[in-house]
Amino acid sequence: MVNTYTAILEYNSRHLRSCEELVDKNINAGVATEEDYMLKAMVIRSLSNTQTSNEAALAYLQKAKSLNIFDYPYLSKQEGITFLT
Repeated sequence: MVNTYTAILEYNSRHLRSCEELVDKNINAGVATEEDYMLKAMVIRSLSNTQTSNEAALAYLQKAKSLNIFDYPYLSKQEGITFLT
């Protein structure tokens, strides 16, 4: 949870690479939540706007939705934004 909170702070400060590193720690450790996957998708989308990067972002958002630990309506919004870009 500390990595997730710190990743949110880094994202809000536009330190995207730092945010991605923190989120990747949770993903690699197998303790990632929906919020981690959503942040990963947002970072990918912010750093690159290609077909490949948008597909990767969608994959992370779909993984977040499949966890279904907490209900995050913001996931659908992020999915819509990714489809539009």
